[in-house]
Amino acid sequence: MKWVLYGLGTALCVYGLVGLASTDPVAWLRFAVTVVVANDGLLTPAVILGGVAVRRWVPARYRPAVQAGLLIGGSVTLVALPGVLGHGRPADGVGLVVVLGLVWVAVGCVRLRPQPSLRRNEPEPPAP
Repeated sequence: MKWVLYGLGTALCVYGLVGLASTDPVAWLRFAVTVVVANDGLLTPAVILGGVAVRRWVPARYRPAVQAGLLIGGSVTLVALPGVLGHGRPADGVGLVVVLGLVWVAVGCVRLRPQPSLRRNEPEPPAP
């Protein structure tokens, strides 16, 4: 199975390199620099600042659910951004608002369900 995955990975790398060789090098370089700058200059600091804010202002018992909601909501927003901004068609942000609302309803439902105790139910030691 390992060799099948190695072969599949190699085939995908060759496909990517062939596609790269058939594009305009200046356009590819501009795209690559834009992606690196956007990731390292905007996205990573935003995630770090969001993590610091959650750590500072969200109580510990709610933190995992809020972090998951922020991660999912951010990912959905990033994918939906071209449609929301109207690239290729009229702008429509209603779908994004609905999906983000559903994400946060799910986060609230996760936090409302009873949480199991993190302590183990150990029997008490026998009395002397």
